[in-house]
Amino acid sequence: MNNKTLLFIFLGLLAIYGLSQVFTGKRTSNFNTELIRVDTNQVTQVIINTKPPNTEEIMLQREDDSWIVSNGTVNTKAVASAVQALLSNIQLIKTKYIAANSEEKWADYEVGEQQGTRVQVFAGEKLLEDFIAGRFAFDQQAQTGTSYLRLTNGKEVYAVDGFQTLTLGQGFNAYRDRTLADFAPTVTFDQLMLQKADTTLTFTKTAENWMYGDLVLDSLKVENYLQEFKMLKGDTFADDFDEIQAPNFRMGGLSLSSNGLAEKLSIEFYQDSTRVNPFVFRSSQNPEAWFDSDSTGLFRKLVKDLPDFLPTEQ
Repeated sequence: MNNKTLLFIFLGLLAIYGLSQVFTGKRTSNFNTELIRVDTNQVTQVIINTKPPNTEEIMLQREDDSWIVSNGTVNTKAVASAVQALLSNIQLIKTKYIAANSEEKWADYEVGEQQGTRVQVFAGEKLLEDFIAGRFAFDQQAQTGTSYLRLTNGKEVYAVDGFQTLTLGQGFNAYRDRTLADFAPTVTFDQLMLQKADTTLTFTKTAENWMYGDLVLDSLKVENYLQEFKMLKGDTFADDFDEIQAPNFRMGGLSLSSNGLAEKLSIEFYQDSTRVNPFVFRSSQNPEAWFDSDSTGLFRKLVKDLPDFLPTEQ
């Protein structure tokens, strides 16, 4: 076999190997796995358009040392931990392999226009990254997840760590503060006031018991109730509640105080029978947020009467 024949065989094998890499989507040893890299200290704005069917545009804007989140109608301070988690996920995204390299395959991986979650990252007016996160696949046997991602100005579909991009499609509410009350576990309250309609109940803690005037209450029941306020969060936001009309729907409220607290906690209750969830709550710790509830949930936790704190008859 002469050298010319060997050369043709070598070139043929090389071509076959190259084609196999394209069609199997496997990367070669010099494949650049670093797909997205962001200096999060430079980021001033992130725009997220979530995938259908729950499509919404979320804008996160840096303001000094905090972030503002908006969906076009509601603007509020974003939860720092949620923003930090987002930035951590996008600061470095590596690809495992190229899953497809033609537009015809976009729909299969849900990375076409109006299919996936589009993320745009800015430093001032400069666009740092622009990509679409698409389908998520979970391998039950290997307990691993894979997501598919496309740079908006490119054709290639990349396979990436699924769990890294899975949270990018979270809705607007994921970045909002759901706090109604938040106190250190060591905080002790010494006065509770409950008000409904024209009735106001004031409970005071003594050295031995919780008291309502001269009436001894079941201190365990009172303390169990107060424990809810160490970490109390709302379930759903009542963004459509008309806060201007709120005084017309007020049904009562509560306040908690302690000598060890600079400010007391107050939570107002409202009832609007035209709503699916008729009960609405707002807290002095998070006055920008309104939360609703049906007759369970927050309503059952918070709205109490005197009999709820009396000793059980033996």
